[in-house]
Amino acid sequence: RFAVEHCAGLPQARAALRALCAIPDGGYKTRPGLLCFVMSLALTRGPEACAADADAGGEGALTSQFGQSAQELVNLALTGRATSNVFDGSMQMAPGLELRGVPARPAVGYLSHLDALRYLEVGDYLKRPRFPAWVVASQSHFSVVFGTGPGAVAAAAADAQLREARRAFDAAA
Repeated sequence: RFAVEHCAGLPQARAALRALCAIPDGGYKTRPGLLCFVMSLALTRGPEACAADADAGGEGALTSQFGQSAQELVNLALTGRATSNVFDGSMQMAPGLELRGVPARPAVGYLSHLDALRYLEVGDYLKRPRFPAWVVASQSHFSVVFGTGPGAVAAAAADAQLREARRAFDAAA
């Protein structure tokens, strides 16, 4: 959940940020750089828009129960929208229940070890970003990998054939 504190200027904003990061002995829990980055993402999109981007029934939280990054925060950083899923587009599950995924190809992609284990399926938008760079999620951390040329994001011929077969099958159904 978001709490917005209105500040009259930069000194008041800095004081609010220091108060947020402070611990009782006057030190800091952490350097506020990451917190500033996350706040910048959330405030640029807007707290209400971030909450609306998330799936219905979700709280629109950008962090999970134990403070790790939620998928909404990763998607907000990569795509500019705090959607809850990594598939392409949206899926209508039932009347009034829409699951929101990634709306378009982002500049930087996303890969997950859970895709290889078939626990989820990362969509083509995130697998084939506009530039050959990906954030790779594992169980405990994120890594960044990149390719040296545009061929790294080109679809393989077999992938293109499979995509066309799926479209044809979906159209026939």
